[in-house]
Parts: sequence; C-alpha cells; structure tokens
Amino acid sequence: MKVFGIDPDFSPDQWEAHKEKRRRLGTMSFESRHITKDGHIFPVEIRTNHFEFNGDMMSLTFDRDITERKRAEEARRESEARFQKLFKLGPIPMVHASKEGRIMELNDAFLDTIGYSTEDAATIEQAWHLLSTDSVQKEKVRTEWRKELAHALADNITMKALECSVRCKNGNERRMIISTRLIEESIILGFFDITAHQRAEAERERLQEQLHQSQKLEAVGVLAGGVAHDFNNMLGAIMGYAELAINDTNRADPIRAKIEAILDAARRSADLTRQLLAFARKQTIEPVVFDLNTSVEAIMEMIRRLIEENIELTWLPTEEPCPICMDPVQLDQILVNLCVNARDAIADVGRITIETNAVSFDADYCRSHAEFLPGDYVLLAVSDNGCGMDKETRSHIFEPFFTTKGLGMGTGMGLSTVYGIVRQNQGFINVYSEPGKGTTFRIYFPKSPADAIEAKPQRLEAFRRSRGETILIVEDEPMLLELGMMMLQRLGYSVISAATPGEAIQIAKKNSEKIQLFITDVVMPEMTGRDLADRLQEIRPGMKCLFMSGYTANVIAHQGVLDQGVNFIQKPFSLQDLAEKIRQVLD
Repeated sequence: MKVFGIDPDFSPDQWEAHKEKRRRLGTMSFESRHITKDGHIFPVEIRTNHFEFNGDMMSLTFDRDITERKRAEEARRESEARFQKLFKLGPIPMVHASKEGRIMELNDAFLDTIGYSTEDAATIEQAWHLLSTDSVQKEKVRTEWRKELAHALADNITMKALECSVRCKNGNERRMIISTRLIEESIILGFFDITAHQRAEAERERLQEQLHQSQKLEAVGVLAGGVAHDFNNMLGAIMGYAELAINDTNRADPIRAKIEAILDAARRSADLTRQLLAFARKQTIEPVVFDLNTSVEAIMEMIRRLIEENIELTWLPTEEPCPICMDPVQLDQILVNLCVNARDAIADVGRITIETNAVSFDADYCRSHAEFLPGDYVLLAVSDNGCGMDKETRSHIFEPFFTTKGLGMGTGMGLSTVYGIVRQNQGFINVYSEPGKGTTFRIYFPKSPADAIEAKPQRLEAFRRSRGETILIVEDEPMLLELGMMMLQRLGYSVISAATPGEAIQIAKKNSEKIQLFITDVVMPEMTGRDLADRLQEIRPGMKCLFMSGYTANVIAHQGVLDQGVNFIQKPFSLQDLAEKIRQVLD
C-alpha cells in the first residue's frame, strides 16, 4: 500500500522499521521524498524528535523542502566533473596543489611534456628541485614563488607569472612561463611552453640582423662605387702621364726613379679601387663556364708561395665535376684573399684546407636561411686552425677598410672584395669562427651545366703596335682625352679626338672611310657611349668599337656582366693594356 505524502518507494515493512529506529534513537534527521496529491515528487529533509508525554510516546516531525539545495549540489557536482575533465585534458601542463604545497593531481599534458609524476614529487618544493636547471635558478625560483604566493594568499589576488627554464624528466630543457591561480582552497599551476616562440623570436632577430647588415653593406657599396668611379679617372691620368714620362727619360736620369715610384703608387691605388668596385659589385667581368676543381688546382702552387713554410696546405677536391660560371680572375682574387687572411690568423704552425663539393638546397632549408635560394650549388670552403674571431668581429669582417691587423699590415679590403665577388655572381657566403678554434669560409656558387665548360681564354703576351689604322677617341674629360691621344700616338696610331658625342658624329661623317676603330667613354653628356656606338655604326657599319669606363655601367653590362659581343677596357689602364686590347679588337 502507498502512504500519502511519504516517499512512494517505501514499503510498509520499511516504514515500520523506520518508526522503530526513530523510537530507539529519540532524535534523528534524514532525507527522503514526498509526493503531492497531484503526483509530483520532491526531495525533503525530515527531522524527528521522539519523546514521552503524559505516559504516551509522541513524535514531533519537521519536513523541509530541499529541492533548491539538491539542484545546487547537483550543479556543484557537474561543475566539479567539468573542472576535473578540463584539468585532466587541458592542453598545457598543470599542477593541482593545496595551499600548503601538497600536490594533489597532475594533468595528462604535464605527464606527457614534463614527465614527472606525484611519485617523483609529492610537494611543490620537491617539484622546484626537479624542474630547476641549476642551483642558482632553483633557489631564485623557489624564493620568488614563495614570496608571490604569500602575497596572493594575504590579499586574495592573482599571482604574477614567472618565466624560467624547466628541466624535463627526459633531460630536455624548455623555456616556460609558470602561472599560479588560487581556486578556493587549492592552487593551480599552469606551465606555458614558450620554447618554440623564443626560438622563432631568436631566428627573427637573426634574420633582422642579416637584413640590417645587408642594407649597410649595400649602402657602403653605393658609396664605394661612386668614389671609385671618380678616383679611377684621376688614377688613369696619373698612370698614363707617368708611363709616358718614363718612356721619355733615360734610364740613367735620376728623375726616372721618382716617376717610377709615382707609377707604382698609382698602380697600388688602382688595385685598391678595383677592390672597392668588386665589393660594390660594379667591377665589369667576363664570365665563362669552367670546372672549379681544375681552376683551384692550377692556382695551388701560387698559394703555396704566398703562405709560410710552417703552414700545411691541404687540398680536398670532390670527385664529381664542379662547373661554375664566373670570371676566372675573380676566383683567383677570392682564393688569394682568403688564404692570405688564413695565413695571418696562424701564429706558429698551422693548417689551411681548401675543399670543394656539390650541394643542393631545398625550399624548407631556404625558409630558415634567408640568404639562400633553392637550387644546386658548388661549394668552395677555405678553413684554418688559427686564432678565430668573436661574434663582434664577425659582424664587421665584410665592411670595407675594417681590419684587425696592425698598422700597415692590410687595407681591410680583402674580405669585402670576396663578399662583393660572391654576391655579384649570385652566390652566398657563410662564416664559421670561434676564438681559438679557427675559421671556415663557405662559398656557394650556382652550379652550371657540365657540358657548358669553356676553354680558359689565353692572354696575349706580345706588346703590339699600330698597323697603320686610324682611331677616333671620344672622352668628355679634357685631361683624359689629351692623355688618350698621346698614348695612341705613342703606339703609332693616327688619332682623331672628340670631346662630345655630337662632335664625334660630325667627324665620323667626314672621315668615315678612314676610321677603323673608335674608343669611347661609356657615361657622357648628350648620349651614352652605347647610343653613340649605334649612331657611328650606322654611318659606317664596319667600324669597330671599344668602350672604356671606370666602373660597370648598365648601358654595356647587366649586373656587372658584359653584354655579348661588347669590347671593354677598364680604367685606369696601362699603355700595354691599351695596346693589347686594341689589337684584340682590330685583329
């Protein structure tokens, strides 16, 4: 049977037992359920007092509706379950501990990432001992965390995050931000892993530094190119007049030695200017395809003469062909500059190693190395076991006139020349060096097809003169125009001069049959040397042309590489250089 208002699940037997229990205990409190007349069931808390009154046993019962309390308790249980699930499956490592520092639980991410369990550390104090990477950090982290926790507990505020290195159980070290939150009577510690972010930031700073260095070198290169252009004109005049003066003096004349000293100083200055142009990538080049191994082998004897006998020179070529496209003279410049630097870095006995190899870079590699482009390359490496360089020195080595050598020991142009040549030939250069551990320069040139290797052009050694030809020379600088005329006349040529392109065109119209060759500066007022050449060859199609300039001009070259079929001589040039070049063009 059912009793109205009483828990419908109670049977009569249970109800009798319940009454007996109340009589025995006197006072009791328990939870049950009531049912209303319309059948609605709701939870209640029942408090009963069983007592004797006038010889009769009486019961006083209080029933209280606890529906809201039950809902609140259910919500709390659900909230705790959600918290437990979120904590357990949270994406960051977390520790749940009491305010006294006892570790109650570790989530899955903590176990997976950091690796320690509650068996390894039962308290936060023990955890700091395991997680700290060194004793200094261990004490610092522990002291700072205690201080922050005490402050947070006293004022009931959120603790300040702490950044430090964390040693995982597998020995790996990771950089993390440790955040502590107070939740009722417990503490949640969250470990935010910023290792990848920190590495990415370091890589970004490295790339930014490379960009700044590249921009700085580019700016210096523009300045160097401009200075070299004007300086070359002056050097050309000095060298030319000095050569003519020497030829006009007797060997016994005491003035001859002084003029030769002037010429020698001008030549050394011209070498320095060429290095400036190489750094600025404005040196005009005539590239050919050749095998790097063969060319390095050919220069090894000269390099052995450059270095001291106490230095061992090792040559380690790769077995496969290494075809590259560049001016062979530039390869000589690179090797000589690097080997001389290596020699100067070795105090006593040492070793210089030159090696070659074929390498390839894919897109993934180039994404993390901003200075590289994907493709096949030929490696030229020059290593030494000398004194090495620190980071500060390495950041300046490609700057013009930067040197660590003593006064009079070097111009500071060697490595800047190497840098300019490598970049002009679409290559890349890396430097690896540490103090006391030597230095390695790795240069990567784009690999050319092996079947494109050309024979190295042979230089003519004979000093050859005119065969009765007439030459038209065009130069807007009066001093250089006069000097050019004198040099050509000294070589036996009939010479016609013009100070402007317009004047040259008028002369050519009147003397077109007489002129076999015209020599013109590249950059002039009115029109460029290339435009002038087109106009003059319209007047006489068979007329030969020789361009001269102090630096690369885009009108005759692209990125410093001479256009096909262009004849060019670089200022400043000697009388012998001019004589040889003219015969090459005419013959």
